[in-house]
Amino acid sequence: MVNESQPVFLMKTIKGRLILSAGLIFLLVCLTTAFIVVEIRQNDRYLTSEQVVEERLEALQRLSMDTYRYFKQIGDIILLGELTPKLDKKIEYDIVLRDIEKLKLAYSENSRQVVPAEVEALLRIREIERVLKEGNTLFENLQVVETWEEIGKGWRML
Repeated sequence: MVNESQPVFLMKTIKGRLILSAGLIFLLVCLTTAFIVVEIRQNDRYLTSEQVVEERLEALQRLSMDTYRYFKQIGDIILLGELTPKLDKKIEYDIVLRDIEKLKLAYSENSRQVVPAEVEALLRIREIERVLKEGNTLFENLQVVETWEEIGKGWRML
């Protein structure tokens, strides 16, 4: 009888081992799946953050370029002594203001949490807007200049 009971005992052990192995494999597959899901979500967050940063950088570059073009027009007008209102200057000023609004929107809209650097950036953007409006008011109040001294005064004011 010892011979007959021995294969049954081995079969139970092999069956038990197979069930244990299948359970461990199932557990490993579940853990791997959970890690993959967590990593995909984290990767999505990183990609979203990267897109936000790219949008902000693009908006800053556009603002920089448009502001340069606007002030170059003002400088040319001051240097040439033609301070009559020009449609191009007004269009450029409106473009710069629109860029600033887009940038403020990009900083406030995409912020999920309050980050000190983002608050500081928003404050700087608002300061840029204030200085720009102040400069435009100064420029609008300038009179037509005819002498080099008045041109120099206009540059200092600008």
